[in-house]
Amino acid sequence: MRVINKQKIAITLFLILLTSLFSIVLQGIDFTNSPNPFIAQTISIISFSAGNFGFLISIFILISIVYIINIKDIQKYFLIICFSLILSSGYIIKSSLKSVTEQPRPYVNTLIELGVTTDIETFMTLPDEKRSIIIDHISENVDIWRLQEWKFESDYSFPSGHMLFAAMSAIFWAPILLLNAHYKLASTIIIWATSVGISRIWLGMHRLEDLYASIFIAFILCLTIPTCARYIYNNHIKNNKMLSLYDQPIKI
Repeated sequence: MRVINKQKIAITLFLILLTSLFSIVLQGIDFTNSPNPFIAQTISIISFSAGNFGFLISIFILISIVYIINIKDIQKYFLIICFSLILSSGYIIKSSLKSVTEQPRPYVNTLIELGVTTDIETFMTLPDEKRSIIIDHISENVDIWRLQEWKFESDYSFPSGHMLFAAMSAIFWAPILLLNAHYKLASTIIIWATSVGISRIWLGMHRLEDLYASIFIAFILCLTIPTCARYIYNNHIKNNKMLSLYDQPIKI
């Protein structure tokens, strides 16, 4: 097994471990408690970095990694294309699973407890505009950071799109950085990916199983797509073998 694939497995397991440990602290969290404004805003920013329009900024930063390491142009293109394929595949899988599982988000239980909706099924069958109106009715009970998430994303929970993006980013880019001795940057990406998952639980948007599913999907995509892309390039596009990032570390 290639070194980079072993690192992908290690990073995947590490993400699962860290996510599980922090989730224990958040178990049974009361979404009606007023959080520290600075902490709440920080968590909201972390969540934003992997969704909405924030993920576009994150993609730009992540792709700039190819200019941090000293590699040939063809290898830069290879990495960018692979990452693009991983992101697009992940989006399709995530959207398909959400439409099939139709798992309500955790915050819906809070809406029931506060008496603004009768049951989960009734709330989920309402159009987005009416869901937003219902959520506005609890503005005095829930902090603004959670409310804006609940209003903007009133669709289904399983799997987590934010965590999927963050996990794909970490599992794909961190091994490349580790091979090139950029240990601090690799660690930063892994910690950021974990923080994204925890932020989604804190905001009431996802459960732990949503995060697990996203990490697993990210691992499969990051393992298979680069392998298939490299095989196609080496055997059908170029006659001789391309010096692969996944075979040996690159000298900087």
